[in-house]
Amino acid sequence: MKTNKLILPLLVFGLAITCSTFGQGIYFGVGGGYGFSAAKDQFGPDVKTTVSASGSSSTYTSKAFSLGKGVSLGAYGGYMLNKNIGLELGIGYLIGSKTTTTNETDAPSPAGTSTSTGTVYGSMLRLTPAIRIEAGEGKIRPYGVVGLIIGLAPKATFESDSMTNGNERDQITTFSGRTSWGFHGAVGVRYAVNDKIGIFAEITGNYMSWAPGKSLITKDTYNGKDLLASQTTSQKETDFSSSSTFTGGTGVAATPATPNQGNLVYLPFSSMGFNIGVHITLGGK
Repeated sequence: MKTNKLILPLLVFGLAITCSTFGQGIYFGVGGGYGFSAAKDQFGPDVKTTVSASGSSSTYTSKAFSLGKGVSLGAYGGYMLNKNIGLELGIGYLIGSKTTTTNETDAPSPAGTSTSTGTVYGSMLRLTPAIRIEAGEGKIRPYGVVGLIIGLAPKATFESDSMTNGNERDQITTFSGRTSWGFHGAVGVRYAVNDKIGIFAEITGNYMSWAPGKSLITKDTYNGKDLLASQTTSQKETDFSSSSTFTGGTGVAATPATPNQGNLVYLPFSSMGFNIGVHITLGGK
């Protein structure tokens, strides 16, 4: 009987010791920052054309882009296996910044000036399983993180706007589908405000590309009049694959009610930037 009475207190005590020991290795944090374009591809270029009675001249200005450029918000959590090495999983969301190119032609009347612009930006939900390596035991603790990126729900948006002879055409096309994979790395410093709370600043690098699985025209207007209602599925949608066989013309759909077909095109989603945030360690370490 006395033995049975001792079992529950011993179980509680053992559980408390286990949770305390395990909890000392648990950490999590939240933060945000900005990523600048890296591993860029060509977009554009900007073109300025002047037409006169004696001829025309054009100036081309190269412009590159990466859909990885923009604001990043996220959180992470992990477990330190010892004082130097830990395993973590991060989750973040990229709010892409826009890249725009312009094509402008200046000509004598009655043609006048015509302009067109193209704007592209992206977004992505990112999972980052990684290994964390920390050094130091004082208030200032340098660290590094290296791992993978799993890009979920990637999306790219392309907006075009043209004005010719007073007539305006606006169109928006979205690209979506397929998961993206890449590499993530960061080096930073954490300042321990106290035993549990710290603030961090880090330089980050995300290297990845993405091939969308489909495109869809979501807006098409001419002088404010909607053109989508009269367009067929084949005029608005395209499905992309690694290998395609076409008959009757490249990408032509079998019927107006089915999407066109196209081959995969890889778009850059890489960035280099910075993050700042708050790091919380359980268990007083």
